[in-house]
Amino acid sequence: MDFGASRTKISLVEFGMIKSYHTIDRGGSDISDSISKSLSIPFSEAEKMKKEFGLFANPSEKNVAEIVKVHTDYIFSEANNAILSYEKKYNKTISKVILSGGGALMKGLKEGAAENFRVDIEIGHPFSKVGTPPFLDKVLSAMGPEFAVSLGLALRKLQ
Repeated sequence: MDFGASRTKISLVEFGMIKSYHTIDRGGSDISDSISKSLSIPFSEAEKMKKEFGLFANPSEKNVAEIVKVHTDYIFSEANNAILSYEKKYNKTISKVILSGGGALMKGLKEGAAENFRVDIEIGHPFSKVGTPPFLDKVLSAMGPEFAVSLGLALRKLQ
């Protein structure tokens, strides 16, 4: 699942080959926009709050977590529909979900996904199979999911 700014993309992969692809027209900027409108704050401040609290808002910012949850519940519901369709079509079950994109780093998303999908959940590490200087390891593990698409395109161009 690639949690992008404007949409969430789901690629159902088997042995490295994409078997099914689904797009959900909701992403991180939709969440920030809802926070902005609900709390009557600027979009930039809503974006900061989303990143700071996510689904784990403290009691004084409970509204933020509730707003985020409305969107993640919708995304997970749509993802479940895509997965169910795949499982019926191919008579196979999904064994793991890998979260990527900038939204994958939102606090509480991994835990929410684990509760929803009831399979192994991983945060994607797109730089894991690319040679990088050791001093960048910490930064790349923290920010890596945001660069999954960029890295994939760069590697494709190299082939």
